Amino acid sequence: MSLWMVILLSFAQISFGGAVGMGGIFYACAEHTHNTSNFANNVLVGLWFIYCISLLVSAGILIYGYRIDGTTSFYWWLLMPWSVLSLMLFYWKLSALRTA
Repeated sequence: MSLWMVILLSFAQISFGGAVGMGGIFYACAEHTHNTSNFANNVLVGLWFIYCISLLVSAGILIYGYRIDGTTSFYWWLLMPWSVLSLMLFYWKLSALRTA
C-alpha cells in the first residue's frame, strides 16, 4: 500500500468519523428529550473535544505506523476514536437516565 493510500484512508477516517460524531451531537441537541446537569454537559463537551482530537491523533498513528513498518500500533487508529465516541454516547445516556 502506498503512502498516498494511507493518507487517503486517514482522511476518510477523519471525514467519516467526524460526520458520525457531529451527527450524533446534532441529533442529541435536536432531540430535546433529555435534560442533563451542568456538570454532565461540561463532561460531554470535554469528551466531544477529546473525540475530535482522537480523530487527528489516529491519523497520525496510522501514518507513523506506516512509515516505520510497525504493526503494533496499526490497529490503534481504529480503536481510539470509536472507543471515545462510544464512551461519550454511553455517558450521555447514563446522565440522561440519572436526571430523569
